[in-house]
Amino acid sequence: MDKLLEEYFRLVEESRIRDGDPRYGVLATRMAAAIERLAPVSSAYHVEANGYVPAAMPPRLRASGMARVLNALRDDYAAGYLFEIEQSIRRGVFSDLLDMAAHLLEGYEHLHAATSAGVLAGATLEEYLRKLADANGIATANSGGEPVKAESLNTELRGEGVYDLSEQMQVTAWLDLRNKAARGRRDEFSADQVRLMIQGVRDFTVRHLA
Repeated sequence: MDKLLEEYFRLVEESRIRDGDPRYGVLATRMAAAIERLAPVSSAYHVEANGYVPAAMPPRLRASGMARVLNALRDDYAAGYLFEIEQSIRRGVFSDLLDMAAHLLEGYEHLHAATSAGVLAGATLEEYLRKLADANGIATANSGGEPVKAESLNTELRGEGVYDLSEQMQVTAWLDLRNKAARGRRDEFSADQVRLMIQGVRDFTVRHLA
């Protein structure tokens, strides 16, 4: 996202560029593809971006609109506003979401990239624990219909012998890292820890099929 936005603003700074310059059209298409890949399905990002798709629209105007949408999406990732992304976990695309977390971490130099990646990886882990609990007959909601906390599920999964104490402790550590990221406590974890968490959660889902 950052690279595409840098290309756009660099193009804008070239004051002699005509509105119909083909580079605007190419860049608009690339930004639209990035929004399609990275934005939550049926989100406001998709809706707004689709308004700039018509080929009849001047390329410079299309690129300007796509840049605004892409910039908003990048800022919301960085700020940790990932509620809709976390909802998409319920569709079961755990691997894709972990890939997205890794992409956030490795692909951007934004200050808060590790925070966003940590939140997303942690949300993926939490939902996978729920799937694993369901598969093993462990209740994921209490009598009032409220979701059981991830750490409680972790304890019950260990108690049922789904995995051992060392893995329970590792899951606890990952959940703690996710909480730090969600609270914006960036000085309490490193990008390397998030990177290891993403790979660790990926391996965990392979070892324990839900």
